Amino acid sequence: MGAVKKVAEHAFVAFEFRLRAIADAGAVKAGQKLSWSAVFPLKKGQDIPPEGFLHLPQKQKFAPFLFLERTTLNIANATVSGDETSGWRLALTDQSTVTVGKPFTGWDQFLAWSPQSALDRLAKHVPGPLDLDTELQEEVVLRDYEVGKAEDGDEPGQTVYPITMGALTLHALIGAGAEGKALKKSIDEIRKVRGANPPLFGLMHYERCRLVFQPLTTFPGSSDYITISKENVNKAALLKAMDFRS
Repeated sequence: MGAVKKVAEHAFVAFEFRLRAIADAGAVKAGQKLSWSAVFPLKKGQDIPPEGFLHLPQKQKFAPFLFLERTTLNIANATVSGDETSGWRLALTDQSTVTVGKPFTGWDQFLAWSPQSALDRLAKHVPGPLDLDTELQEEVVLRDYEVGKAEDGDEPGQTVYPITMGALTLHALIGAGAEGKALKKSIDEIRKVRGANPPLFGLMHYERCRLVFQPLTTFPGSSDYITISKENVNKAALLKAMDFRS
């Protein structure tokens, strides 16, 4: 459904893939939320974009870029934690396998969302002193929305776009540097669209009495992963990185 990208300069690059089960498997039922994360340490002298790490093979002999191929994936011998409410987290073992299945086109079945479910969770939540800002994070889909003019965020280099959908106003935060470059470009392109904007999938949480939104994917038909740069990866630099990791 979407990919969260995090870049900590001189430290690591991390991706979290937000998924949907399309068939029952043990405790996980068709339609339920799953996620899988990959973290790559940044080595001194590496000169490749964050997306380059998605092409590096894992122990299980697959490259994480498979999660962006708009196909089904067959994942075997993995473990899951969590529950159907908060979502399931996938963990791969040395015995796990990840293989490509059939092309996928049934996105519409996963693009329904109502604010009522978020309101229900808020009503039941009892805040505590150790709560994180993302304690009640929601996967949301926006339709019939408008993207306002960019503003400066709270952090240096951060950009904020106000997004309105009916009575809701969300603050889309985009980081500086490599982390937010592709996303900012995509949001600027959405602002230029005449007529209805495509459905927009992302993550929402509550911070400083604001609805903070992480845009991840638009669905003009198929999925367009707007956090991921479409620029070509420097293959020579990527090979260097692979040699360094071996």
